[in-house]
Amino acid sequence: MNYEEKIKELTDIQRTRDNLKLKAHLFKEEAKDIWEETEEKLEQYEKKLKLLQQETKSSSKDIGTAINLLKDELQEGYKKLKKIVS
Repeated sequence: MNYEEKIKELTDIQRTRDNLKLKAHLFKEEAKDIWEETEEKLEQYEKKLKLLQQETKSSSKDIGTAINLLKDELQEGYKKLKKIVS
């Protein structure tokens, strides 16, 4: 997966995040904890994506693997939040 595809994934995740943020006033305590954890993971994802852009091809595989793991965790966190606020 290339950098442009990763940017699209990030945009999709951010769109989901923004929609959930509008419903934040409805969050229960459990949702607040999930929100905070997922926000931290989003920051990590964005930082690793920047690293991927800067790194050489030899190290980009490791960064790409880490980005994919964070992406999965982000999607799962926001999925949980959707269930809580829906």
